[in-house]
This record gives sequence, C-alpha cells and structure tokens, in this order.
Amino acid sequence: MTLPDAPRLLPGKVVGSVVSADRPTPRTARLVVHLPGYAGTEPLVWTDEHVTLSDLSDDERTVVTRRCAVRRWDQDALEMTLEIHLHDGPGAELPRWARSYGVGSWVTVLGRHGELRPDPARNVLLLAGDEAGLPTILRTLEELPEGVAARAFVEVADAAERRAADLPAGAGLTWVLRGAAYGEALLAAVRAARLPDGSVQACLRGEAALVRSLRRLAVDVHGVAPADVSAVPLWWRGEASGGRWKAVREQWDAEVAADDGAARDGAAGRS
Repeated sequence: MTLPDAPRLLPGKVVGSVVSADRPTPRTARLVVHLPGYAGTEPLVWTDEHVTLSDLSDDERTVVTRRCAVRRWDQDALEMTLEIHLHDGPGAELPRWARSYGVGSWVTVLGRHGELRPDPARNVLLLAGDEAGLPTILRTLEELPEGVAARAFVEVADAAERRAADLPAGAGLTWVLRGAAYGEALLAAVRAARLPDGSVQACLRGEAALVRSLRRLAVDVHGVAPADVSAVPLWWRGEASGGRWKAVREQWDAEVAADDGAARDGAAGRS
C-alpha cells in the first residue's frame, strides 16, 4: 500500500456548524458540517480520512474526544460529511453527540488524519468491515483508482441498514447480514470470496477482534502481503477505548505482529 507525499495531519482546532442532518438508515446519523476554517488548506488524499471531535462526556462534566470517519469532503463548499453508527454501550459518546446535533449545532474538529490510499499498481482491492468501517469502505470504492477492481463485504445488523451505493466500474459490494455471533457471517463471506486475478491489496475496518481475524484471512487465504494490508481497529467490543486509544491500539498492533510471527514460524516448520 503506497503512501503519497501529503500531510497526515492538518493541525489546529476548527469549529464549524451543522448545515444538514439526516438518517440514511435507522442506525446511521449523517451530518454535513460547514468548516470555513479549512479554507486555503490542501485537500487530503486519504480515502480513510477521519477527524477527532471534541464535546462533553456523558456526565457533561469533562470534555472528551472521539474519532469519526469522514464520508466525504467538499473542498469548494468547505463541507464535511460525517456518518456515525448509532450504537449504545461503552464509549457511546459519539452516537450521543450525533443524536443531539441538528442544523445550526456547533461541532469542534481537532484534526484531520488518514493513512490509506489504494495503490494503483495493485489491480485488486479487497475491502471488509462492519458499520463503523462503512464510511471508509464506501469512500474508498467511490475514489477507486482507474484499472483497479474492488470487492467489498460489509456486515450490518439487518436489511434496513443496507443502502444504495454509487459504485464505479469494476467494483462490487456485498451486504452481509449479521448472524448470532458478531462478525461470523462476514468472516465466512470473506473466506469464500472469489477475487479477480492479480496483485491484491486490502482495506479492513471495524471492531478490533473482527479486523484482526479479517487480516489473517486476507494474508493466509487470499495471499495479500502484510505490507499491502491496511487494517485499522475502530472500536473494541465491550470496552470504551476513549482516552486509552493509544494504549489499546499499541496492544492490538503487538497482537497482530505476533500473528505474523506465528505464521512465519509455521511456514518455516513446513518447509
């Protein structure tokens, strides 16, 4: 996965206002935020662009930050479209904020980040994830480099969470309905996927344990080189990562590295 010459972070705090708010599905909030503070900045080239939002905690006593995927950025209008999965449970500040925001609400953005840009030298792209990863998956499909074929698999709670997508030529999107066990249906679909012939790269986004398992399938089943896998955990089941994001991400990275080490040792033992 190549990384182009572009900044990974646009610094500074920017405050914008919500100009549109709707629900594309029952469990998704879509907000369009006007951010004039980004006038004159260079547009980011990352298809997994995300921002850090700041607002009050659940007890409304402290200010906390949460990461949010950017579905679309309009450089001319200076409007950022955010799509937020409305879940409950630990770490649900972001869904609570999304439910409370309406037209005219103020939104504080602390930074724009990203790390993924599909490599046009790889002619096949595998994408997979859950609702949290959907904004990145859809944006990546929409901005697919010419000549790259894509196959995307997204697990959602039920049929009401599916939506129409404007896909370019050579791209396919499969909606996977969640079964009794979280991620099980998605893993089965990705394992059974028949990808076009060629050099494959992968984009995997969603719950941490699910993304880790998807990464192993991409490498072990579909032959994707680890360096060509962009795998990012967006949340942890039953746990609010919140201010511990860096620590839990470092632990996850260590577990992934251990997976790779075990795979190398196994391959060496079979040779």
